[in-house]
Amino acid sequence: MFDRTAPENLDTVTKIDAFVACIQSLISRHYKENLTNLTAPTVEAIYDRKFCRIFAQKDNAGIGGHIIAFVALEDISTKFLGNVKKGSIMKPSTYKAPAKHARGNINEPDNNYNCLTYDGYVMYLK
Repeated sequence: MFDRTAPENLDTVTKIDAFVACIQSLISRHYKENLTNLTAPTVEAIYDRKFCRIFAQKDNAGIGGHIIAFVALEDISTKFLGNVKKGSIMKPSTYKAPAKHARGNINEPDNNYNCLTYDGYVMYLK
């Protein structure tokens, strides 16, 4: 099983890479155990000005895929989202926008990526 512990004392890009690796391992394990006739999507980070999109690519031809999560690259204050801390993990609302409330933060050492489900997706709020 993959270690779901968040790395400490690393910069944001390195923490996002570790988060992507955790998501990739959870998705790959889920596909290997439950969806044996399908290939697992490839997870990658797409960096923008304010957010990093965690994107799952369905195949190598660039066709199909979806956003798994957004990670804030800086402290942001908007009318829709409110105050968002750097490193906040958010569920996608659309392809280009995150949902309102943060599910976790990659900068907190005790996070352990508890915002992820067993198959590598961000949880709904409880």
